[in-house]
Amino acid sequence: MSRQTHMPAMLIGWAFISISVYVSLSLGVTAFLMLPPMYACFLSFSSPRWVSLGAALLSGLTLTLFMDPLHALLYTLAGGVFGIVAYSLSHVMERVELLVVLMGSYLSMLYMLYIIAARELLGVDLHAGVKTALVEMFGKELTSMGINITELFRQIAALSFGGIFMIGGVLALWSLYMGARLAASRGTPVRVPNFLAFRLRELTLLPIAALYAVLYLLSVSVGGDFWQMASVLTFILLFLFFLQGISFIAWWRAKRGKNNRLFYLLAFLLFLIPMGQIGMGLLGFIENMTQMRKIGG
Repeated sequence: MSRQTHMPAMLIGWAFISISVYVSLSLGVTAFLMLPPMYACFLSFSSPRWVSLGAALLSGLTLTLFMDPLHALLYTLAGGVFGIVAYSLSHVMERVELLVVLMGSYLSMLYMLYIIAARELLGVDLHAGVKTALVEMFGKELTSMGINITELFRQIAALSFGGIFMIGGVLALWSLYMGARLAASRGTPVRVPNFLAFRLRELTLLPIAALYAVLYLLSVSVGGDFWQMASVLTFILLFLFFLQGISFIAWWRAKRGKNNRLFYLLAFLLFLIPMGQIGMGLLGFIENMTQMRKIGG
């Protein structure tokens, strides 16, 4: 296929990346910074690598007309290159869970850096602004209900970091399979890591304990709140093991010739229920520790 044939795809990617980065930086909607690596994924499924890189580079150059060159080039190039690397690794290693962790980490890192940069460079404390707005809007009602606003906000701030990681992971799964469908519709054969094989084999008891130990040492060294940081890690691990629990049940059903489309919809509804999250997360954790898929099918 000629280079001219791939030019429209590169121009479409350029437009989408430019718009997403511009909107995210202008409105402060950090989640939109997830879109550049997603577009890189879509393009890399059905086009050569130079199309994804070209779209990112062209977007970065275009955005220098509207914002400072550092932000424009950093977000577009980093997003485009990261998207290609993350998806390539997931294909080579045939591990969809690697993609979820990489994309979740990418977006939560951008979210953290965005907040730090706003505070250190612009003198704007975004969390403090949200807390002030919360007090002004619901302060009296919450106080009358006996709710500690400071503690409530601390929990909200912790969940926001974990929530951003979750958004990155879910969008990664969505873009992976939608990108594969797009490629298939164009007659391009692709190899997609199977969600039924989702397993966090590195996260056994000792590595998990080591993560919390490192987090404790980090909180001591930087003067942070360990329990707040630990709650973020716990939420992220719960999300990952929830996905493994869903994968295990879907694998069990598939072994018996059952279709999982309705089950995936049910799994989404389960995630909206706290006990559903905990139950599936516990199942995923147990399956990861005992390797139940090897015991029986």
